Amino acid sequence: MKTRFFLSSLVVVTCAASVLKAKDTNQLVGKATQAATEMVGELTATSHEWEKAEQRAKNSVVQVLAKQVSFDWTKPFRSPNQHEGCGSGFFINAEGYLLTNFHVVEGAFAVQVCIPALGRIAIDATVESACPKSDIALLKVTPEGKKVILQELGKVPYLELGDSEELKLVEPVL
Repeated sequence: MKTRFFLSSLVVVTCAASVLKAKDTNQLVGKATQAATEMVGELTATSHEWEKAEQRAKNSVVQVLAKQVSFDWTKPFRSPNQHEGCGSGFFINAEGYLLTNFHVVEGAFAVQVCIPALGRIAIDATVESACPKSDIALLKVTPEGKKVILQELGKVPYLELGDSEELKLVEPVL
């Protein structure tokens, strides 16, 4: 809903800017129509790009579940508290590597990922590397988990990382 309001406002503002440059009524209507047509064309193209991106991202974005234990050193006679955290992540290659936030897996003794197409099936993963300062962690699904993914989906769905050096200033990024 907010997106539609923003896009509608953008069309109105663009049309208003064109209208202010017009000198007579016919020119005013022509400029407003031209501006609106160009804007709708650009928005339609953007919407198709989003649809393509959604299809490519399908099943490569996963839910990350982390089982953690916390121990209160001020009360050593109590048993540790177990809790579960969750977050999101995404596959970055066909080998089963994923990126997620470090705070999601911090202190985890077990990590699992859930792929939308597999429903409630949880795939075991391990933390391969982490950078707390950047809040990023690299995970990898276990060989058994990869077998399940390959059986059910045929391949490990992943998102290809882009090169930020190739972007232009103010270029839209999906």
